[in-house]
Amino acid sequence: VIIDIGILLAAGKLIEPSWGALEFLKFIGIINATVTGCTAMTYIIAYAISKRSAYLFTGFGGLIGTTLALSVALKQSYSDVKVIPLRHSSVRVKHIPIILLCVVALLSLLKVLWMSDLCMAFFGFINGWIYLRFFQLKANESKGDLSDGFAFATFFPEAIQSPIKWFSNNLFALLISMKICPKQVRRYNVGGPSSVTISLPGIDPVDAERRKQLALKELDKRLSGADQSGNWPSLDEPGAANLEDEEASLDSITVADVHSNKMHDNSTDVV
Repeated sequence: VIIDIGILLAAGKLIEPSWGALEFLKFIGIINATVTGCTAMTYIIAYAISKRSAYLFTGFGGLIGTTLALSVALKQSYSDVKVIPLRHSSVRVKHIPIILLCVVALLSLLKVLWMSDLCMAFFGFINGWIYLRFFQLKANESKGDLSDGFAFATFFPEAIQSPIKWFSNNLFALLISMKICPKQVRRYNVGGPSSVTISLPGIDPVDAERRKQLALKELDKRLSGADQSGNWPSLDEPGAANLEDEEASLDSITVADVHSNKMHDNSTDVV
């Protein structure tokens, strides 16, 4: 309950200003309805397979599905923000959804939470990503967020992203062939004679600008850290003055030798 309230308050503070109150409430309503429906359908299918009447009388409820969906929304907008800084690596916002899902799964296996809580958490995670990825209406009248940084594989550790990406891409191609998901379309604007603008559907300019500002802020932090770690090297190398003196002395010796040779040649010609 404490985690649910904390994430709900944080999401309301961070997401609602950019989405708007109406879209925020719409997202919560859609997630609650779809999570409840999918969980109920899961128990009906479990009863049809096992014929155990206990599945028909299982009660479930709470905000655990909404919590997972809101963590996905936070990952979409604030993916690289550090939550728990560590020495070698840091826990970022993009790690929160899969961490929460693993914690709920572990507590369900230990009988601390009900299996219905695990079902609701799973469907909250999946349904939240599907809605934000394909169906959320943006300010530029496009739907969803088809950017690479919000792909399904990015929720998992990098070591297992390749097989997950292969599976999700093939599943997405199947859903496109079944007319369930829209196909990604690139639009080219060649109205200007000297520029070509490429825009991807589902990428809101507001989200792109926010991610740009976060990247610039992270770059400034790294540059300031590099400045504090040490001084810039001096352009004047030690011993440069001595080298200049030696070169000047060599030039003077060479000039003197040339003059002496010329004097010797003139004396020879006179003789």
